[in-house]
Amino acid sequence: MVFGGRLGIGRRTSTSSGPAPVRGDRAIPERISVWLVVLIVLGLLAHGYNMTQIDQDSDLAVKSHFFLIIMVVGLVVRGAMAAVFNYKLVPDMRPNAYKLALYMVFAGILIMSSGAIWSMTAPEAPGFLAGATVTQVKLFYTFGAVAEEIFWIWGIFLPLCVVFGIFSVSLFGRKLPFPPWTLALLTVCILFAVFHRAVYETAPQLWLMFVYRAVFTLSYILSAWWGGTRDITIAVLAHMTVNYLASG
Repeated sequence: MVFGGRLGIGRRTSTSSGPAPVRGDRAIPERISVWLVVLIVLGLLAHGYNMTQIDQDSDLAVKSHFFLIIMVVGLVVRGAMAAVFNYKLVPDMRPNAYKLALYMVFAGILIMSSGAIWSMTAPEAPGFLAGATVTQVKLFYTFGAVAEEIFWIWGIFLPLCVVFGIFSVSLFGRKLPFPPWTLALLTVCILFAVFHRAVYETAPQLWLMFVYRAVFTLSYILSAWWGGTRDITIAVLAHMTVNYLASG
């Protein structure tokens, strides 16, 4: 499939009768921009400051530390993907204003679409936020956005692309007509919906979280199509902004 191949996520490398190990889409690297580094640092600063303001034994503190753990997991998995499967990382530390403008435009599109979806069925505030100030809530959700994108895209989505690319996915003995990344996207959206409901103790409609995950992950997938490299920056920026605006 040309579209799946152009995106370069989870392509099979075998032309023989059996599946061969995926070697990592070497032709399409991932850009690590200075703007992504800035967003990650801002998220960590938000987490660090919040930890000085809240009770360390509170549920809010526990969930904040949980976000830190899953972010580290995502970073470690991404490093492993680069080392083992050669999913290349290309540092780009030049503060390019053109790139920043593109990030803001595409993030703005995601923010507007996400805001429209949120306004339909915004869930009530979860119980673990009881007693927290507006600032503490905003800092919590801002850091949570960074941690979730790194974990769900780098820590879950990319490995799933490899898994579905290595193993021949078939139904009733016939190969399914889908590229591996589509199956990885569907899986990660389902997992995220369940995760979000469990962590936030609300009961948001599962379809809402499913759509959110699809929107943010698609921005990562399509970045390889319009920019020539994968880029998680748009997803992180959009998710941070949505969480900040929606948290009071």
